[in-house]
Amino acid sequence: MLTTQLVRRPRWPFRTLRSLASRDGADRGSTSIELAGTLPLLLLVILFLGHAVGVVAGVDATTQAARQAARAASQAQSAPAAAADAVPDWMRLDRVTTGPCSDACVRVTASVPVGLPGIVTVSYLPITREATFARHD
Repeated sequence: MLTTQLVRRPRWPFRTLRSLASRDGADRGSTSIELAGTLPLLLLVILFLGHAVGVVAGVDATTQAARQAARAASQAQSAPAAAADAVPDWMRLDRVTTGPCSDACVRVTASVPVGLPGIVTVSYLPITREATFARHD
């Protein structure tokens, strides 16, 4: 005589999302409210990270502009023109000064825009970098 036993599988790993969601009607819509509350915070974090990347790129661009201006000054060329060529279009070149040293000393100040790019600029963050090259007279 053969007897068959039903093997009962555990329910937990095999529950569907629908059965979990319909367990109690009191939790309906809570995910939407949590998303609506978290979404603005997530957008602010993304905006902050975008500005941090822009500031890092601005520091690098200002450093390169100072080096290009110092190289141009060491070759008796125009330092402000070289710095203006090296600064990207989205940044603002504020000041290029040459120092009173025996070599070609240049200080470049440029500004990174703060705000929504292409929409509104709230303010500018100034970045100053210096570079020195030996003169080739």
